[in-house]
Amino acid sequence: MKKILIVTVKPNSAIDNLANMIRVYNPHLSITVLPVHPKRPDNLDDYEELAEQADMIDYHYWKTAEMLRAKFPTIRKPCLLAHHNPYDLRQRDWKDYGILTVPNTSMAEDLFEHTGRNIRVIPVAVDLNHFTFNDDYTKKKKVLMVSQRIESKKGVREVAQACYELGYEFILAGAISKNEYFKQVMKVNPDMKWMQWVSDDKLRELYQTSAVHVCNSVDFFESGTMPILEAMACGCPVLTRNVGIVPDINNGKNMVVRSGQPEDLEDLKGELKALMENRERRMEIRKEAWNTVKNLNAVRMAKMYAKLYNEVLFEEPLVSVIIPCYNRKEQVAEILKSLENQTYQNIEAVVADDNSDDGTEDMVKEIKNQVSFPVKYVNTRAEGYNLAQARNLGAIEAEGEVLVFCDSRLKPYSDAIYQFAKAVLRTREKVWCYGDKGAGRRSFVENFSAIRRSHLMNAGMFCERITRYGGQTQEIKTRFGNQGFEFRYVQFAKAKEILSSKAKNKRDDIWRSKQLLWQMYKNQ
Repeated sequence: MKKILIVTVKPNSAIDNLANMIRVYNPHLSITVLPVHPKRPDNLDDYEELAEQADMIDYHYWKTAEMLRAKFPTIRKPCLLAHHNPYDLRQRDWKDYGILTVPNTSMAEDLFEHTGRNIRVIPVAVDLNHFTFNDDYTKKKKVLMVSQRIESKKGVREVAQACYELGYEFILAGAISKNEYFKQVMKVNPDMKWMQWVSDDKLRELYQTSAVHVCNSVDFFESGTMPILEAMACGCPVLTRNVGIVPDINNGKNMVVRSGQPEDLEDLKGELKALMENRERRMEIRKEAWNTVKNLNAVRMAKMYAKLYNEVLFEEPLVSVIIPCYNRKEQVAEILKSLENQTYQNIEAVVADDNSDDGTEDMVKEIKNQVSFPVKYVNTRAEGYNLAQARNLGAIEAEGEVLVFCDSRLKPYSDAIYQFAKAVLRTREKVWCYGDKGAGRRSFVENFSAIRRSHLMNAGMFCERITRYGGQTQEIKTRFGNQGFEFRYVQFAKAKEILSSKAKNKRDDIWRSKQLLWQMYKNQ
């Protein structure tokens, strides 16, 4: 499997946390995350070893990237540079990096103006599996501020003073950057509660139990990459200046954006009091904020990066081989091993299990470390005949531009995936290609076939009403045919039958499936 190295800046920093989300939510990829401080690197040997082994490098902090590339000029791998800081965009021309990514459209426009290059936008995300919404919103007038580094640019002192003068409880979570400044903060609000090195669990609790989260940073800065999204995810209304990611996610209803400067104490007090004393308004903001942040989740961000990694690593489009199965552990293992010999290199396998109880899942976990391509596993977890559901789960999990469906009793020949990919990708027309399974049948059957992923999704996928053997092919031909699809035979896409079909023992299922189809399409 291709090895991907993500280089960040400091352990547990926002950038490092984002990178680890990419790793966690792409378990089918071989990803290593390595934090390297640009000024005080103490793990250069680790970088050198991992970079030499990597097939590509994803740099998530440009200063670290520049330092490492200067120290190790011979290490030049296909790479990606993720730019998180808006004030650094024009520091270089970035021509030595492959794909450039930024978290918002305004940064993309600025970077495009500077470089003339196509810039990819991957929004900053929050882990909604961890930062969960609190339906029991607090009645306490508690203000939270989260800042990884407590410094003057974050406007912490003004928030602390505003809370003290308004009589609101103030909690500050973050590490001290300058002692003198922190003493000023404590002086203006001797009642504040300060927490350093807060765990993610404790941070979630702070968001969930606070009435308002405040960001008061200077222009082109922010209190941190993540706190605004984390607060929104947990149901804590946000009061902020128009900085960082705010211009891209503010819709006028999901937060309060004030126009005053960070040091404008009276403006800050006025906006904070107006928000705190209007619970109904805060409840509306909570609802709108959730509607925004639900689309900025870590899983989506991770999948977007996975797509870019594939683009960097391969010239040809990704093909996803979907293998639906039920209690065919040995056959699935044989198929997965055979995919190593495919002439088409950019593939992933998705094992779509219909609730097997023969150890299929454990086999997949074991074999995925033995093959050179990514392997995913999904399971219907449902009783009965759920072939359509299994295929649909596989298609949803698949990331390939082309989907190849290969039933668990068929082993593709070494150039089968290439033949399917060539046939599907040569046209934008709506085609569903099918291959030769060695029995001389030239009529369409979907159990060894290929289609563009977008075409399958837009046409409605597989019909999950077909819960018995014997109706899937006819239903597809009828429904997709009515939508203008052509079913095209690809004679050189061949497979070997490694297990015979048991259709002869399923006459009852077959006639009932045919009756269902008649009621669906003929009895009108």
